[in-house]
Amino acid sequence: MKKYFLVTVVILSMLMFQGCSKSNSSKDNEATKAVSSFMDNLVEGNFKEAYDNLETKVEDEFFDEIQNNPMNDLLFGQLKYEIVSSEIKDDTATVKIKVTHPKLDEIVASLMSSVDISNLGDQAGDSIEKGKEMLQTALDEVTKDKEIATEETEAIIELKLVDDKWVISEDCDLTGILGVQ
Repeated sequence: MKKYFLVTVVILSMLMFQGCSKSNSSKDNEATKAVSSFMDNLVEGNFKEAYDNLETKVEDEFFDEIQNNPMNDLLFGQLKYEIVSSEIKDDTATVKIKVTHPKLDEIVASLMSSVDISNLGDQAGDSIEKGKEMLQTALDEVTKDKEIATEETEAIIELKLVDDKWVISEDCDLTGILGVQ
């Protein structure tokens, strides 16, 4: 009988401690959800929704430019991430993520070697559309029949609690998600 009582007390104690830590765990969960939402929307090309997770708001005109960039699928469509850890301190949070991303230096080098840069301005003229078309052609050439090399890096995402919502801090350097140091 004493053994069953002891087991019951241990189980109840574990449940009590679980209940005590739930509020911090809930905050932690919300912070990681904000990072996951940001990253998932980047990968899917939903830039406006991704940027809704930022402290600094971005003008709508910015999305028109970024949405139609031929490099988007190559840069963001191949991102994979995993939340490694998170830490909450008052109204700030730090979330560490492991990101697998294309090797930008190799992509840029391949693009540079496939495009005649000395003649690029003359070929595109003043047409932004012609420039985008040329970039898309170069990207298609670089990526056809090739697997894009990737690498894994860790990035630190800093968040703030603003109006009861976790947002990525304006001081956070997001270039780490693409491996740019």
